[in-house]
Amino acid sequence: MTFYTLFNAAFMLLSAKLQDIVGKKKLFLIGAVLYGIGTSIAAISSSDTMLFIGWAVIEGIAGALMLPATVSIVSGTYSGERRTAGLAIVGVMGAVASAVGPLFGGVMTTFLSWRYGFACELIIIAFILIMQKKIPDFVPTESKSELDITGAIISFIGLVLLILGILSLSKNTNTSIAVIIVG
Repeated sequence: MTFYTLFNAAFMLLSAKLQDIVGKKKLFLIGAVLYGIGTSIAAISSSDTMLFIGWAVIEGIAGALMLPATVSIVSGTYSGERRTAGLAIVGVMGAVASAVGPLFGGVMTTFLSWRYGFACELIIIAFILIMQKKIPDFVPTESKSELDITGAIISFIGLVLLILGILSLSKNTNTSIAVIIVG
């Protein structure tokens, strides 16, 4: 779960920029397909490595592609009070998922199998892909030349080091962790 969060956070800034280059809907759907691939790999995983790649890496990156696009799609689709309500719904759904997800996952893991949690995610992705025509299209607002690759790499490395450093604080108290965080 920690590495999922790490990959998700590290790719969030790049994803926010990519939606302006690729298009909000297109990037959201690319993220959904990747998320479906990741959750499928996680559900059928036969090793820790396979689970790590499916869940932490692929789902983490896919989630980073989907989240900024979701907020932008809601912001671009509605205006005024409807926009406020739409963004509130997105926020509430995130909070509910954070609260109910671990409980639901715990019940599933206890009484069925952890694999069913990933299968449920796949059902949600299938629903998104079936309903994709309902998502409005947005024209990209920037070109590929406006993507700062060096900045994206530096921000990725910086976020990874910062998050790894913070996560390591609870396990160690040596000075190398301070170097990681400062780096």
